[in-house]
Amino acid sequence: MYLEILILAELAQRPAHGYELKERIHRDLAGSVEINSNTLHPALRRFSTDGLVRSEEHHEPGRPTRQVYRLTEAGRRRLDTLLTDFEPAAARRADEFWTRVAFFHLVNADVRRRVLLARLDALDGLDKKLAELRGRTLGDVEEMASWPTQAVDFRRHMTEVEREWVRAQLAEFGTR
Repeated sequence: MYLEILILAELAQRPAHGYELKERIHRDLAGSVEINSNTLHPALRRFSTDGLVRSEEHHEPGRPTRQVYRLTEAGRRRLDTLLTDFEPAAARRADEFWTRVAFFHLVNADVRRRVLLARLDALDGLDKKLAELRGRTLGDVEEMASWPTQAVDFRRHMTEVEREWVRAQLAEFGTR
């Protein structure tokens, strides 16, 4: 679902051709997401068929003809739905969460708060699972046991860092 958000949100900001969309997504998410043409172009065709985008040919001298995509009103409604509906399963996925954060400027403060709270709940659940995993015996092979333990400890640390960031954002709303 986050790929749909990425594509539609970029088109909500301004029309673009495929290569430009790839570059903008890469830039806006600080290089953390790469979309290849085999993913992007079928999605754009599907969006066009579904009436979420419309395309028009763009001609430039000395360059191949390009399809420039524009978001339709139906596409704007779909994007709004994707940004505001943040189910617990999506909240557990970092890519879903950070994609929504990247486009917080497209939603109101209430939606931002709900997304942050859902992510905080998901992180609390993840930390609980990691704590349980950390508490289990890792087997009889002592030299191997330190690596899984270190990995779980690191993941718990990163989860806590993210929880602190989410709490700081929520503090702006006077929540938690």
